[in-house]
Amino acid sequence: MSVIVLILRLVIIGVLLVSGIAKIPDRKGSEEAMDGFGVPKSLIPIGALLLPWFELVLAVGLIFAPTLPWAAVLVTIMFLVFTLAVWRVVNAKEALDCHCFGQLDSGPVSMVTVARNAGLTLASAVIFWWAQFQESTSIWEDLSWLRLGVGIALIALGAMAWVIWRQRQTVATLTQRVNELQALLPASRMPKPPIEQSFAHVTADHTLELLDGSGVPASDTHTKGKPSLLIFVSSHCRACIKIMPDIAEWQQQFGDVMRFVILGVGMKDELQFLSDELKLTEVHLASGGELQDALEIRATPTAILVDHDGFIRQEPALGVDTIRRLVDDLKLQAGITTPAA
Repeated sequence: MSVIVLILRLVIIGVLLVSGIAKIPDRKGSEEAMDGFGVPKSLIPIGALLLPWFELVLAVGLIFAPTLPWAAVLVTIMFLVFTLAVWRVVNAKEALDCHCFGQLDSGPVSMVTVARNAGLTLASAVIFWWAQFQESTSIWEDLSWLRLGVGIALIALGAMAWVIWRQRQTVATLTQRVNELQALLPASRMPKPPIEQSFAHVTADHTLELLDGSGVPASDTHTKGKPSLLIFVSSHCRACIKIMPDIAEWQQQFGDVMRFVILGVGMKDELQFLSDELKLTEVHLASGGELQDALEIRATPTAILVDHDGFIRQEPALGVDTIRRLVDDLKLQAGITTPAA
């Protein structure tokens, strides 16, 4: 049993070290994630600042015998809170970017995230339970003959995190360069994407409601010769409210070359307020869920890109970060530069 607990301690320590270190340069991402999880706004700045250091302190606490019990119970509570928060978001079908490991893992949460956090919670609880009935020893004592190896492993873990971050930066740079080159190609020479769905066919017989109560065909959200980005949002989704100012900016910035259409689910009053407050245009209500089912929308916010020919040729963009990256790519392809702040 002591060997199993030792392995669990090493795993949890590694997770906390990578998570804490990766969150330090990604404070903005942590703030957005906390806001999406429902943390009171007054606590978000200090929470995003202290959370990575708290995780690092807990990692150190799990190493030494005198601090093992309290570190284990705090880690268990922390992972339990994370698990419940993520489960609530997934159950509500919100596409919230977790930033659990900073920019190393900034995709939307899913049941995989819930399962991962539940496993970490269970592992931490086992460590705490063991510490109550056994005489605790420091990891250095348990692995005295491998002390150097453990040190090297921890250093390697940090190096691995840095390498992954650098690789992501390189991939982002290469993607931007490819988009720049593609933008220079004539349409006839552009590579053909693997998916191709006719938007008119998919949305046939579907109707949307405008804020004034009138109805329009769903196919009216696309104009021949002009791309459309359909952004599905819902009233229970904090991330959806957060992306609204971005949509208003995109509509004003290059709405003349592309349509940005908001499709709200169960949020007429909120959309009316936001439309007036942010000067939003192209606001529709998609009630009933039929259109979401037709387009396979499983969470919000989600964006569907319909190209100038009226075809859907790529997977939906799920979550705020993914939608923002998609719009950045579209700006680049359209030759639009964002004014410096």
